[in-house]
Amino acid sequence: MALLAPVASASDMSTTRLAQASKSQGEALTPAGYLRYLQGLNSAEAGEVRGKFEALSADEQTKFVNYLQDNEVYKAFTDVASGGVNASTPGHVDARYNADVSFSLDVKRSRPAASTRLAHWDEKATYTFKQKVLGVTVTTLQVWVRYQNTRGEVTKVYNSGSGVKNFNAAVVIDGTDARPWKAGGKAHAETVWKGSIIYKGFAVRIDKKQSLVASWDGKWKGSLKNI
Repeated sequence: MALLAPVASASDMSTTRLAQASKSQGEALTPAGYLRYLQGLNSAEAGEVRGKFEALSADEQTKFVNYLQDNEVYKAFTDVASGGVNASTPGHVDARYNADVSFSLDVKRSRPAASTRLAHWDEKATYTFKQKVLGVTVTTLQVWVRYQNTRGEVTKVYNSGSGVKNFNAAVVIDGTDARPWKAGGKAHAETVWKGSIIYKGFAVRIDKKQSLVASWDGKWKGSLKNI
């Protein structure tokens, strides 16, 4: 199973560094300022976001940038993400802040079709969190882990990784690649996101830990919590 593409590695934070620069003076974000921000990113993905933003009406564009710098939206972001997803859910959870803002949590895993007939097999589990504003995906956080299974436990954890795709000019997100380990017969991975949102001219910290746990029988749990 491939990662959502393209998702920048946690070490490639050019998007968020530009966001930090554009908000360094605590200026209110405007539709014109957001378009300049997207143009400055100089990427195909930013171009797609720009096209969707430009397709909105003038009133919708104003609502859009107001949501980007609304701390109440990020409180809701945390409330939804803290619930996580696990094997008792269908692997996908959608939640709405209101009619304009939505969040999604998704855990997927790859498993060979013949795994029930194998002595051991490799799997990959991926946990993704997204925020959309007026139908436009503005933030994607992702962590994944690769591991080996037998019938009874995870025997090896090969590696893990994480990625962020951020098109919110009012938010700075930084982090390091996910840390993998094996414990209790399960594969674990987690990454810490260091972030802040500019709210009423001040930087508000929004640090979070994104975690993923996967077991040999296909069960898993993903969570994103404040730290």
